[in-house]
Amino acid sequence: MSDFFLYGVITRHVLLYTTLQHRISHTFFDIHTTAERATLRLRGRLHDAPEYPLMLHVYFKGKSKHDVVFTHSAAIDSREFAFDLPDVVNPRLWSPDDPYLYSAILTLSHDGQHYDVVVERIGFRYFDFPAGGPFYLNGERLLLRGTQRHDDWAGYGAAVPDNYVRQEFQLIKDAGFNFLRLGHYPQSDYVLALCDQLGLVVWEEIPWCRGGVGGDTFKTHARMMLTEMIEQHFNHPSIVFWGLGNELDWQSEHSDTTEADVIAFLGELQGQTR
Repeated sequence: MSDFFLYGVITRHVLLYTTLQHRISHTFFDIHTTAERATLRLRGRLHDAPEYPLMLHVYFKGKSKHDVVFTHSAAIDSREFAFDLPDVVNPRLWSPDDPYLYSAILTLSHDGQHYDVVVERIGFRYFDFPAGGPFYLNGERLLLRGTQRHDDWAGYGAAVPDNYVRQEFQLIKDAGFNFLRLGHYPQSDYVLALCDQLGLVVWEEIPWCRGGVGGDTFKTHARMMLTEMIEQHFNHPSIVFWGLGNELDWQSEHSDTTEADVIAFLGELQGQTR
């Protein structure tokens, strides 16, 4: 029932990521931003529980390697960790007109031995979408001028080379857009990195498409994909909206689904997202 192509096989880069015996699995920067100050809390998970305490060092800088904002270290003695980071005073705010990005370089070590290094790009911004009102970014009204994007290119299908992806996104920016609704599936880290760099406000969405609610397997996969999408792209400043489904009032292969079924499952996914 789809009016777009569904591709099989591997359509994205396969990367070999090598570490020593300990690895950072996930990192989540909880950020509260105002014009005067940004407060940060770092949460995360290691791939395995460490058998001895490890040290996680955070080197936070601006665009220049000489622009060091702060450094911070914390001991990690369990698989999951969380700790506060120093505040950033008078942060340079991320916006479509000035998509400024900081870098957080995380190093996991023990007794001078570096096990793993992860780099996250961080943007400080705050937004508000009051009921019945316009969208505000960093305290100023922003008219969202947007378009939509699928992973698709003539001759390549969904396996679009990076140089064509960059060309496409530069065209979107040059056309005057500041908002992008991605196709109803999480797209690659490279796509989200381009949105961060170019200053495109993003709506990213899970692959629940064309309505209908299936059985237990359907629901399990939807919940899993929602968790994976948010965990993979949590730190991207460009993402303002998490989309829970696409065209859910259409006919689907789940012909016995009622509107109440759709609304109930949407409510569950919204609660999971929050």
